[in-house]
Amino acid sequence: MTRDEILEKSRKENIGQDERERQVSTEAGERSALAALLLCILVSAINHFHDGPRSVGAAATVVTLGAYAAREIHLAKKLTTRQHRVCAVLFSLFTAVEFLIYLWYVRRGY
Repeated sequence: MTRDEILEKSRKENIGQDERERQVSTEAGERSALAALLLCILVSAINHFHDGPRSVGAAATVVTLGAYAAREIHLAKKLTTRQHRVCAVLFSLFTAVEFLIYLWYVRRGY
């Protein structure tokens, strides 16, 4: 392949994203996975110390929202777009509210 063919192929593969955006998106995915892991550990510990599983749905929602919040926070810091800042705030708020609901379920024995 010639240099021009390689460049053309690269352009077609990277429509809509430059190298920096792809790198930031990859980093955000890694942060998201780490946040999900940490929230799973936290929820598991809470369940363990309160005699077994409690409200699996609320726990799963906390983990999912927390992972999305971590991703959007990272994207908002690196790409500084309004969309990512708004999503970061909303996902963080939803995660906090859902975590409080989860703790309420644990306390009530659900």
